[in-house]
Amino acid sequence: MIVVAIVVVAGAVAVVRPSLADKESTVDERWEPVGEVLISRYDELSLLANAIDDASDSTRDVVSETREALGAWAEVVDGDQAVEEQVEVANTLEGLAARLQASVLSSSRLAADPAVVGQLEALDATVVPVGLVETYNEAVRDYDDERGSLLARPVAGAFGFGARSAFAPVGGTEG
Repeated sequence: MIVVAIVVVAGAVAVVRPSLADKESTVDERWEPVGEVLISRYDELSLLANAIDDASDSTRDVVSETREALGAWAEVVDGDQAVEEQVEVANTLEGLAARLQASVLSSSRLAADPAVVGQLEALDATVVPVGLVETYNEAVRDYDDERGSLLARPVAGAFGFGARSAFAPVGGTEG
């Protein structure tokens, strides 16, 4: 009985682990072109934060939060961190980009400042193609579906195959 259980477990590991590794690699590969576009997008986001700061009497909380998140982005990209860490920071930055845009649109002074408006337009022009986002998110769904299957759950846990996050750009995509 124990021998049968060992054979079943070994068989599950032999089948499931390579499949999980392949799907995880696919997630990472599909992130690469998204991450490349985001480098340019977040350069524009940094310039927008600077323009807002220059046009304001004091530093807004959202500008400070954006700068902090941009610092985290630089660390995860330059430090060649795991894709999952990059996605988490990118999702934070996309939310902050939406908040910066709302700040500009809700302030008559910022909305009238040519430098701020120019940088907002530059940010809006630097978008991630929808197809790249969909391809990445589809790979994440496939991986997470496999990882969550009854047979794969114990293997995923034992071999460190953690959950992966979808990328959720807020207005930063084009079709």
